[in-house]
Amino acid sequence: MIVISYEWMLGKWSVMVMELLIYKRNIGDEWVWGRWGCAIFIFLQYLGINASSLSITAFTVERYIAICHPMKAQFICTVQRAKKIIYGVWIFACIYCSPWLFLTKTAPIYYKGYENMETCTFALSRNLYVGYFLADLVLFYILPLILSCVLYSLIARILFSNEIPKTPGKKNGNAANLNSGDSKKTSSSMNARVQVSQFFC
Repeated sequence: MIVISYEWMLGKWSVMVMELLIYKRNIGDEWVWGRWGCAIFIFLQYLGINASSLSITAFTVERYIAICHPMKAQFICTVQRAKKIIYGVWIFACIYCSPWLFLTKTAPIYYKGYENMETCTFALSRNLYVGYFLADLVLFYILPLILSCVLYSLIARILFSNEIPKTPGKKNGNAANLNSGDSKKTSSSMNARVQVSQFFC
């Protein structure tokens, strides 16, 4: 939850900027923000998509550790580590998407009755972008999807294979300790199930 909360706040900024640029488009494919406006718009568009994909993947890994390895989670899923993951996600996404700053351009378009109009388009032939798009598909869609399916399958197996223990009343000190331990396990399992249910809902 730490990772996804920080990512939501950072991602909101890029979405707001993109919406502002979209609403300023006037006639047809006209682009009024110039060459660098075109480059930044495309860059932010792919940055938001790719960073979101990595953020969801990081959130999935965090949930897997917290539910399937709760003891390790106390030392692994910390605020400081979450901040490092956030910085890493955004730095990687920025570097990966940076070529879009140079792979776009503005080109003149012509509408009857209008002059000096431009559109935001590809700087190179579209065939040359196939490799880049395939890398996007694999890195930010296929691999995260496979990893998420595997991890959530493991989470589901852990959650639904652990039956809530039925313990008798307290008889002595040892029994009280056992009951206390079982109660903590039961509470942890129930909380984990609620978290997963809320995530899917």
